[in-house]
Amino acid sequence: MVSFPKKLSLFKRSKAPSSIPSGAEDTNQRPESQIAPVLVSNDATPASDPENRKLDSFSGKDSYGIKVLYNPAPAALDIVFIHGLTGSAYSTWLSEDSSTHWPRDLIKQDMGNARIMTFGYDVDIVKFWGQAAQDGISGYAKDLLGKLARKRQHDPNRKIVFVTHSLGGLVTQRALTISRESRFQHLQDIEASTVGICFLGTPHHGADLAKWGSMLTSIANIAKPANSAPVDLLRRGSEMLGEVQDGFHNLLEKRKEEGAKIGIVCFYETLPLVRFLVVPKESAVISGELDFPLRANHTDMTKFSSRNAPGYEDVVGEIERLASSSSRHNPEAIKKAEGMLTSNIHNRGAGTHNVNTGEGTQNNNTGSGKQYIGTNQHFG
Repeated sequence: MVSFPKKLSLFKRSKAPSSIPSGAEDTNQRPESQIAPVLVSNDATPASDPENRKLDSFSGKDSYGIKVLYNPAPAALDIVFIHGLTGSAYSTWLSEDSSTHWPRDLIKQDMGNARIMTFGYDVDIVKFWGQAAQDGISGYAKDLLGKLARKRQHDPNRKIVFVTHSLGGLVTQRALTISRESRFQHLQDIEASTVGICFLGTPHHGADLAKWGSMLTSIANIAKPANSAPVDLLRRGSEMLGEVQDGFHNLLEKRKEEGAKIGIVCFYETLPLVRFLVVPKESAVISGELDFPLRANHTDMTKFSSRNAPGYEDVVGEIERLASSSSRHNPEAIKKAEGMLTSNIHNRGAGTHNVNTGEGTQNNNTGSGKQYIGTNQHFG
């Protein structure tokens, strides 16, 4: 979700609450405070294992980290919602009339056996009331991994489906790559347990969103230092974006070899935001994976006021499919794949073997046993 300073605001925001309780802090200077907070009841919290079963309440002022919004007992699945550039775990998923936060209020009616969580991180490049966090995508990804692993310490093998918007999809991709390469079991479990990802307007190949971000970063720097790292990542042809995509596609190929393909679905916007598509279809889809249009702009594609709202059934239906059609990776399949790789290395000897896959170049470094998918496979 893109947010602009008040004097630069290009979109209509929800109205602030009509009154402020006596003695309460007036936080209307913060855009997120213009939205009524989502309060999560703890009434259904089981007496057993309270630390694992407790729910969280959060608002625009406190939406960082992992928040548990719904936690059935027992839960068969974790669904994690991750926002994008200048959004938040609170406002990104809130309906335009501020009445419905659909990860909290709606999806449990369709997927009652899933624990629902959000992840919030400081990716606001324009903050006139505070300095933006100076961090890059690897920092966001590590923060996601660590916090999610701690929330899952009682059930590290439970399946995970990620629902991501915009930059949040790239953060998820980077997090899964780091998880795969980690030497720590609790971090490895995140990638191993991931069975599906629903991308909403994720700029896999860059986006014009970087143009707006660059403009706002320049303006913000006049007042206080802004965080340009997310904007640099989103530029078309960005070297870091290429590295994120290469690492993620390499991971997807390995999971296929192990017999545990990660399910992927990509949704793309079809309505312009301020005269243009922020993330056009060609950047929002992944070759060879399912993709569907949503009749919404880049901001509204994450907002549903009811289960009958346009697009809700499409998105939730795909989340259900991802959850039911996939499973954690099979350790036996991993051993078999590693055995085949070792055998191939022994037969060919050390060296480099280039294979033209038709979509790009696959470089098999037989000395290290690692595979790298060439950038040409993802960027044309």
